[in-house]
Amino acid sequence: MQRTYIQSKKIRSWAYDAPTKVMEVEYIWGSIIRYFEVQPGLIDQFQQAESRGSFLSKYIEFRHPRRKLMDGEDQSNPLALPPDQAPARPTLATESQVNHDMTKRRRQVKLL
Repeated sequence: MQRTYIQSKKIRSWAYDAPTKVMEVEYIWGSIIRYFEVQPGLIDQFQQAESRGSFLSKYIEFRHPRRKLMDGEDQSNPLALPPDQAPARPTLATESQVNHDMTKRRRQVKLL
């Protein structure tokens, strides 16, 4: 997927793979999360949104299956899973895991 870098308080870059309906978001704190089953019409609305970060929060983040990519994981295949994950279905991050990750990153930024 080809990433698009944007100016946002929340998103560093994003990409979308239409055939698989996978959206990949790189957050400013470094996490990369893939959102599955994202319809092309929603991507069109995301691109036109005044605040893409707010749109992402409201319509995509917790409404679509998602999986956080691990450091060093192959990012070339939008449906690729880490070799040690047995099920073919993506592992979903819970809302508390994502929130914990965001809080941890915010603390790191404040320390700098």
